[in-house]
Amino acid sequence: MTADDTTPRVDGLLGQTLAERYRITRKIGEGGMGTVYEAMHVVLQKSVAVKVLREKYADRPSVAQRLVQEARLASAIRNDHIIDITDSGKTDDGRTFVVMELIEGQSLAELLRREGALPEARALNVALQVAGALAAAHERGIVHRDVKPENILLAAGDFAKVVDFGISKSTKPSDPDDGGDENRLTSTGVVMGTPFYMSPEQARGEEEVDHRIDVYALGVILYECVTGEVPFRGPNYLGILQRVANDEATPPRVLRPELSISEAVERVIQKAMAKAREQRYPTMAALESDLKRVLAGQPIDAPPSVAKKRRARRVTPLQIVLGGAIVAAVAGVVILVQRSHPPPAPPQPPPMKVEQAIVPPPPAQPPAPANVVLHVESVPSGAEVRDGDRVLGRAPRDLMLPRSSTPVKLTFHLDGYETANAEVVPLTDYPLQVKLDPKPKQKRARPQPQVKSETPAREAPEPLRTETLPNPYGQKNAPTANKK
Repeated sequence: MTADDTTPRVDGLLGQTLAERYRITRKIGEGGMGTVYEAMHVVLQKSVAVKVLREKYADRPSVAQRLVQEARLASAIRNDHIIDITDSGKTDDGRTFVVMELIEGQSLAELLRREGALPEARALNVALQVAGALAAAHERGIVHRDVKPENILLAAGDFAKVVDFGISKSTKPSDPDDGGDENRLTSTGVVMGTPFYMSPEQARGEEEVDHRIDVYALGVILYECVTGEVPFRGPNYLGILQRVANDEATPPRVLRPELSISEAVERVIQKAMAKAREQRYPTMAALESDLKRVLAGQPIDAPPSVAKKRRARRVTPLQIVLGGAIVAAVAGVVILVQRSHPPPAPPQPPPMKVEQAIVPPPPAQPPAPANVVLHVESVPSGAEVRDGDRVLGRAPRDLMLPRSSTPVKLTFHLDGYETANAEVVPLTDYPLQVKLDPKPKQKRARPQPQVKSETPAREAPEPLRTETLPNPYGQKNAPTANKK
């Protein structure tokens, strides 16, 4: 290894200003298609995220077009839970970039790697937001086609944002954004997406896919959130695709019985992950509706969960013949024994008492509580929590909110810190922690130093003394004026 190999490569974009507006300040992350940086809008003084196409794709127009398509499609949906893309352009060396809002948080993939299986209420809260975002995309005729935990960002309060519409496709035949066959960004038979979250039809490389591949992917994500495991693994990429296309997933409650996963959640997952797309939720909005019902403790549309079936063992013709002969021989012996020794009459059961025939009705399911409890904390503690102009108290504390699927926007105020915002969906109890950023310190004017003079201060002159001097001539001999 040479000295040049050990020297860290300097990122040439750091410190540059793109399109005379976006000054690159730091690198956030890197994906297969581009690198994401934090930048400062030099006019608005606002932090943004900039995704820049990687250098190796600079001379591939189709990849650059895919990045521009991501910006166009995401901006067309206009949903709070989809990343807001605001601008695009080219770097000095000709690479395409897009500008989007900066999310301070983590991806769902990072959260699952760190914590494993999530509490059921928290998993449902995230899945509900993603379902709403994808339902809005589907209403616009846009299929994401790469829904996975890495493409779900979580801001404060688990506020979800769906990102990376790079391989999305508009399914509306008359949609001018689609571009026609000559601008098709994927080829027939080419498998696009991440294997763990692919639908069976994607794994088989089928040409005709629709919005139900996103329904399947969200079912896999919910499966992973409540179990901590993806449903299918394999020794390699093709091994995973083969299992996705052919095998049935182990039901979540069978895989992790110690987690007490509810039957309702398992039913939703199994319907979303049905092998045949006709058996899945027909729309993402239908899946979103069932998720709301689960959180509210209401009946859902998904059929009862099905336990994992054992694979039937193959039986040969010889085994069938031998088995039939054995059964016939045993039956003959039984008949001979019964003829020689008739069985005694069975004892008559005692008459049933009336009290025994009365079966109490099953206990009624308690109705879902009208309120939810949200435990809020602030870092540092002591922030005042407000709902609009209404003061709810100071964190940490438990807030009781009316159960609703409508988001509630909370603000956190603390002297010396910037105001923080959090949006929650009060469908179930869960904790919320918000971190506040300190305000920039104002520069105080320095007091002017007092300069001491080396020259001692002059003393005030003493007043002149007036004295009456004695007459040297005496009284008699004193000269007189006007003496004649």
